[in-house]
Amino acid sequence: AVYYYRKVPRASVRVGQALFEAGWSYFMQGNYRNALGVFHALHSPYLDYRYYPELYILESTAYLNLCRFANARDAVEAFNEKYASQSVPLKKFLASHMTPKALYDGLLKAASGDKSVELPAPFVEAVLGDVDFYNLYRTVRDLERELDMLRVEGQTLGPYTDELKTRIQAQHGRTVTEMGIKIQQILKGADTELTYLTIKA
Repeated sequence: AVYYYRKVPRASVRVGQALFEAGWSYFMQGNYRNALGVFHALHSPYLDYRYYPELYILESTAYLNLCRFANARDAVEAFNEKYASQSVPLKKFLASHMTPKALYDGLLKAASGDKSVELPAPFVEAVLGDVDFYNLYRTVRDLERELDMLRVEGQTLGPYTDELKTRIQAQHGRTVTEMGIKIQQILKGADTELTYLTIKA
């Protein structure tokens, strides 16, 4: 498994996930030193925005198995500070954004730094780091650009303009709904995972 994870190009959007999985493979082998080396790479500024709460639990367990108890405690404290402490704001965000459109709008505001939306940064990063979300977001932006072009140059298409505009708006609405559902899946999954990892911590 490690052999194939190493084949993922460094420029790939999947390199963070490949490193994490390689670290897991070393961890499962009982090769804690190599596992910790890979986990430390995931703390680098290049990959630090990725959402890996389990990383701290794995590090703590590896340190525990190496009898490095102070390091194990530090890893648990880092998990509690960065992730577990954010569980309540995450639940509030999910409770106050019930529809797919509201989730989408709330996430965009949080990602742009709007302080009125109290979604902690690790969860914004968890959504933004999701490849499926990214692809849906690109589709929405492309559709919005097409609508802008129609507003400016639509008269050259004649009566077909209104029909095309209606189709694009409908597709835009469907894609935003899909994105909202994806956001909900990611955030509810994060909430469930945090509960489980907090018990493990």
